[in-house]
Amino acid sequence: SGLHHFRVTGRSRDGVHQEPGFGVAASSPEAVRHLSHEFRQLAFFWVEDGTVFVINTDGTARYRVGLWAERLL
Repeated sequence: SGLHHFRVTGRSRDGVHQEPGFGVAASSPEAVRHLSHEFRQLAFFWVEDGTVFVINTDGTARYRVGLWAERLL
């Protein structure tokens, strides 16, 4: 894809569930939507202005998860 990527581990708020994956540096959700679809993901996380969102790969929904600073360990 030519986009800068890095390893990241996503986790539930309580830390019980953890899942390794990748973060992708991009200028908009549209820039990574095709990757989410290609890897058969139902949704992906997007961080914008310090706020974390989960966005459906098909583009039908965007939900606010919380502040990025509150999610870091």
